[in-house]
Amino acid sequence: MFPPKPPTASLRCEGLMTRSSFDPAHTTHAVVDLQVVFMGEGSLLEVPIGRGIVVHVNGVLQALRSAGGTIAYVQSKFDADEPHRWGPHYDRMAPDAVQRIQTAFSVGKEQHAL
Repeated sequence: MFPPKPPTASLRCEGLMTRSSFDPAHTTHAVVDLQVVFMGEGSLLEVPIGRGIVVHVNGVLQALRSAGGTIAYVQSKFDADEPHRWGPHYDRMAPDAVQRIQTAFSVGKEQHAL
């Protein structure tokens, strides 16, 4: 699905786009949840197959950054002062599992890092 070589300012993915040019200076690449808790070997919510996209994401980031584009990183986090919007999710988990999730997603913890 991804090009085998590092992407340039003009990407073309087979069957996905017919016109693939864009202005990198007016482009933002959003990197969502590529943090240790999901990507790290042996991490709490490890998604092993996800590590396969890292080299491609890094290639896109490098090309876009060098062409003047913007990179936005989005991280999941737990904040004890925030209203608990995950209540129904936590209700289905054992208390120790809730604690492990909250710890892993706390800012400054190893698994929260990108």
